[in-house]
Amino acid sequence: MNQKLLHLIEHIANYVFYVEFVVSIFGFIFTLPHLFILTRKSMRTSCTNSIMMGIAIVDIIVLLEIILNRAYGFWILENPCLNYESYNFELFLLIGEFLGDTGERTSFCLGVFLVLIRLIITKLRGSADSLSSSVFGYIVFILLLILHSLISYSFYSTFFLREWPFSWKPNEKCIELPQNYSEKVYIRASKVDIILFDPAECYNFITGLSKIVVSVMYPVLALMLILDIRKSAKTASSLSEKRAKERYHSGRMILVMTIFYTIASAPGGIANFIEVYIEIPTDSLLMVILGQGSIFFQALFCFNSASHCLINFSMSTNYRNTVKMAFGFQKNDVLTVSRKTTRATKI
Repeated sequence: MNQKLLHLIEHIANYVFYVEFVVSIFGFIFTLPHLFILTRKSMRTSCTNSIMMGIAIVDIIVLLEIILNRAYGFWILENPCLNYESYNFELFLLIGEFLGDTGERTSFCLGVFLVLIRLIITKLRGSADSLSSSVFGYIVFILLLILHSLISYSFYSTFFLREWPFSWKPNEKCIELPQNYSEKVYIRASKVDIILFDPAECYNFITGLSKIVVSVMYPVLALMLILDIRKSAKTASSLSEKRAKERYHSGRMILVMTIFYTIASAPGGIANFIEVYIEIPTDSLLMVILGQGSIFFQALFCFNSASHCLINFSMSTNYRNTVKMAFGFQKNDVLTVSRKTTRATKI
């Protein structure tokens, strides 16, 4: 392969590596208050908000794993006085990958269920009270988290940390360590004979299939939901203009989230399927793109996670009111309204 092209791809990947680190930090900072808002009493009223809460939880886990993993690469690997292949560091990376993969797949599936359940509720209208309750959203979140945890466990449980016959010795510049100091080195090994069964291939197939299903189902379900909401909004507009606007804003919010979810999930799913079904030459351009592609795919996930807070704030009236209430910006307004009216004011 052309060396100039190879260096260009690696240079772009390294740049995206730093962009991903910065975006993951901002995403983590934005998602924390986003989760705080979703846990307020005024937001714990529907299945939709419960699933959004679950998405925020797993997004925080994935973003934190990315931040710690990148910090490990930036500072631990570059420190000649630290054994980055110690048992603790290797175990940290293994657990981090398990949590990151589980959280990422759970987040994508929760996005699909967010649209699917909302579509069912809209179709059934008044006969779907049990589906629209916040408890049902919690159940969906817990079940999906358990399911994807088991999928990840089936793959990561095939690994164990094996002690390497060579010891790690610090650099001569590490004067704070005693002379002849050494530590044990551990590597990740597989318990499975890959000649008979390759767990990575099966895992890539499941991961790729889930991402492809998300990227295909999400736009279809979202389009059906938006069309149904627009149809019902026309009926509701004659009874309540406020209700019609809320339905329109809800449909627009789900449409924007659909676009972000599809962009974040589709490329990674395609890459997983390519690795399973295509024999890729070692020094080919495709091998380099797929090898560096994981950085791009995680960067897309970070952008998607960071966008949830902004999308909800810009398109949900209830969310904005809860933000104002939580941070004390609307307290006086609520008290004034309650004095002028005898009925209870619901925010």
